[in-house]
Amino acid sequence: MGLHLNVPESQLSDPSVREHRNRVWWTAYSFDRMWASRLGHPVAIQDEFIEVDLPSDPVLASHHDDFKDSAYLVASVRLARLAGRIGYSIYSRNPQETSLSQRVQEALKDLRNWVEELPDHLHIDPKDNTVEPSPKPLSLHLYFNQCVISATRPILLHVLRTHVATWDTQPNTEPQVPASAMTLAEACVRCARHSCRLLIECWIDGSFATFDYFYTQYLFSAATVLAISSLLDGKDHRNDREQFESSVQFLEQLRETGNFAAGEFCQHTDAMKVTMAAAQARRGDFSMPGATPTLIDDSSLGALDVGAFSGATAGMALQEPSLQELLSQPVLDLQFINASMYQDGSQGLYWPDISPESWAADPWMPT
Repeated sequence: MGLHLNVPESQLSDPSVREHRNRVWWTAYSFDRMWASRLGHPVAIQDEFIEVDLPSDPVLASHHDDFKDSAYLVASVRLARLAGRIGYSIYSRNPQETSLSQRVQEALKDLRNWVEELPDHLHIDPKDNTVEPSPKPLSLHLYFNQCVISATRPILLHVLRTHVATWDTQPNTEPQVPASAMTLAEACVRCARHSCRLLIECWIDGSFATFDYFYTQYLFSAATVLAISSLLDGKDHRNDREQFESSVQFLEQLRETGNFAAGEFCQHTDAMKVTMAAAQARRGDFSMPGATPTLIDDSSLGALDVGAFSGATAGMALQEPSLQELLSQPVLDLQFINASMYQDGSQGLYWPDISPESWAADPWMPT
């Protein structure tokens, strides 16, 4: 339809129509990037072919109420663009010119720049509380967290793989994981914790759309990361296990209310709980409860929200001094991951095989 191109003012003089046309395009663009990142599909049109102006606040004699808060739309578009880049650079199976660690580093730098350029009124806790953003920026920050999770999740999976490899071969031995990898994995986990806190607050204040797919998907994605963190014996792994269990109960409650996405995700979390319980028992650790827990209510959600996530905001995961130091390096050294990426092409991004069926053949060793 040519919406990705600017129309000369001589052909379309009405500024309100021009702005409406631009916003229709960027809305379609944002949906395309979101679908591509969720489903693993290529984007419909490459960024280099897009020549249309970003949303703006045109000076109009009438219809001025039709164009609210261009800053929110511009931030959404830029985040959608980063999501598309992350999907291609981190998860594409095509040969890449740079290493995985370099691509992760570049993605996090871009996301950090996005946070630094975000207008104050689009922060969750703006300095100027007299300005009420419209729409509220919550979904923007959840989307940001998901982008960070997507960029760093392969590192977290490699860290889990390294831990799994020591469970039988070198019990009670600290896995040899570079500090740089642990820093990136922790950023992934911190964003998952923050997303859970935001979603719980949404549920408590009644702003969580019961049948919304994206909020439900953010919850499942965060729960998966917290499940992995609970297996890594970090300082907060017990809290992460409890938060995972509560997130699963949240998904189950959404399923009971008719959320079809939650019903699908619950099938995965059911399988995760069985595997995690077996993993804990295999290590001689406490086992996670295998039975389906009681559905949570608002009071238990409110109690859960207090403490562990207090004061967290989107972007804080990228402001940790250790991560800032990593991002400032010319080249990020994660050779233990870069080398393993090509050992077994069928393994993809290396989910470790920790299923009970694998123990008899080769206990707890990654395939």
